[in-house]
Amino acid sequence: SSSEFSRGWKPLFSGVIGVATGASPIPFNVLPIVLGPIHLAMGWSFVQISIGITIYGIIGAFLAPAVGALADKYGVKPVATASLTGFGIAFSLLYFTPDNIFGFYAIWALIGILGIGSTPITWSRTINMWFYRNRGLALGILLLGTSIAGLIVPQIANRVLEAFDWRMVFPVLALLPLLIGLP
Repeated sequence: SSSEFSRGWKPLFSGVIGVATGASPIPFNVLPIVLGPIHLAMGWSFVQISIGITIYGIIGAFLAPAVGALADKYGVKPVATASLTGFGIAFSLLYFTPDNIFGFYAIWALIGILGIGSTPITWSRTINMWFYRNRGLALGILLLGTSIAGLIVPQIANRVLEAFDWRMVFPVLALLPLLIGLP
């Protein structure tokens, strides 16, 4: 069983980084930081703003089976790479949030479409291929990525918010999947 970890530590480490920089934890850890500033700047209610992340979640949930099938057919690496790239680009587009709430929702829909392949759905496929006897432990370690993001993302978001404004938070955090997750 220890040989599983000696052979599979690289995919496990990559998966933890992928989960931490993917579309699963980042939006949920940044929204509480920018909710108030977006409300003040745009005049939208907290409910209206929160509907954006709800749209993202619903689209992601419906696309999850298709993304899982793509990972089965083409492999984790191409699906995760494309999705981390798409998520990073789409998330950075929130910098350009228009005054129209429906434009804001459209960006969140795009995040859901492009980002779902960067969530644990894809990364867990790799873990299931590398680990058998310690699969539960390995999957538990994989999901530490969400906690790592929970510790880091709010800190970055708060610092960017203090130095700039709420719009700049999105492209700065989009650097996580693009500059850390992808490599």
